[in-house]
Amino acid sequence: MRFERGPLGLCCAMSIEACALNVQKGDPDRFAATMTLPLHQRGPLFVLYAFNLEIARASWVTAEPLIARMRLQWWSDALDEVYGGGVVRAHEVATPLARVLRAQEVPRALLDRMIAARIAESEGAPDWDTQAFWAYLGDSAGAILGAGAALLGAPAPDARMGAALGLARYWEALPALRAAGRAPSLLRGGGDPDETALHARITDLSSTAIEGLRGAPVVAPQVAVLRSGWLARGVLRRAQAQPSAVLSGQIRPSPFRAHLSLGLATMRGRWEA
Repeated sequence: MRFERGPLGLCCAMSIEACALNVQKGDPDRFAATMTLPLHQRGPLFVLYAFNLEIARASWVTAEPLIARMRLQWWSDALDEVYGGGVVRAHEVATPLARVLRAQEVPRALLDRMIAARIAESEGAPDWDTQAFWAYLGDSAGAILGAGAALLGAPAPDARMGAALGLARYWEALPALRAAGRAPSLLRGGGDPDETALHARITDLSSTAIEGLRGAPVVAPQVAVLRSGWLARGVLRRAQAQPSAVLSGQIRPSPFRAHLSLGLATMRGRWEA
């Protein structure tokens, strides 16, 4: 493999470029945030986010939970190879993933938690209570933050940060999940015309997440990985005040405001504006 310094830093150029392109197409918020970072930080995060996309797709490319689990088992087996120190299967994401994980001490438990969250999703419409829902957010968004911080040599962000940033992203996805019949039990709605109970639940969950953001400490080395959630606080505040915007799919700010806030965060050296 050929190494060179390019727009993504010192890396195996072709593999990292493929990961970056996947993230650009499948996770544009994380792509935009990562492109604001110094060159040497971009490559490892693009690989991690590409891995997340691969496992996230498992339950969407098939309606059969067994097939989704088989796809996720493939990735679990790949991690066995990575952490076992042997030869890793050739794949445009698995190959660079092995390289970046072996370059830093990233606990395997974080990657396993990411896979576990996608296994839970593969069951269709999960029967989660509030506690199980928060656990899912921690295993998905929270584990991504922890792994990203480890890749950059930073301490793991407070667990409340992962839950809050994960909830903001979940609110953006909720209309599609409900349309597909895949929303968890506590967010399906009970059939009353104005969905009062569901609105109250969205408000309560958003309030808890906002309080978590207020109380969670942030140190400078964590900024790079937290910046992927630069929109979170605004999304949560709007969901708290206007839960109907979550259900109607109108919870995001305009593209202009989103890019402006990312630019301000970058200029100020913060994870959010």
